[in-house]
Amino acid sequence: MRRLIFILNFIFSPLIFAQNGESSKIYEKEYYELLNYVPKNLKNDSIHKLDSPFLKDKLNTIGSLKLYNGFRQDLKLSDKDKKWLDKRIEEIASELFLDGKRILIKSVGGYSGCPDKMIDTFKLKDIEITNLKICNSCTRSNNDKNFIQLFNNKMYSLMKIQPKN
Repeated sequence: MRRLIFILNFIFSPLIFAQNGESSKIYEKEYYELLNYVPKNLKNDSIHKLDSPFLKDKLNTIGSLKLYNGFRQDLKLSDKDKKWLDKRIEEIASELFLDGKRILIKSVGGYSGCPDKMIDTFKLKDIEITNLKICNSCTRSNNDKNFIQLFNNKMYSLMKIQPKN
């Protein structure tokens, strides 16, 4: 009997102490909802006629802007389109702020891989901030640098907080 209990305990202990899969799914759902969130008052910029045929999608979420900005060099965007894209990144940050979403973006991944939890929160100057992590491969880690810097700088200025070093 003692041996049976020991064997059952040995088999089921890892299952008991393993990470709760449901909590991972909750974080994953929250992450993708935020990545694909369209700010309520965001207006389509129909005045600007973009030169690039690739920028015809609605660039109205963090995810869509991150994707296009990451391929900025590959798409050979005109200077006019680059300026519009930079302005759009700041506009998305502003609209998210107005919707009550305090978000800072961080690049993770590379050689070490990406963490299991891609979203978390922290407090800075008594403001609860969502830390949205963007996973990158080794070779494309610099592609999002401009996007993250523009977005975070705008968000920091709206929150009236000095960026961390």
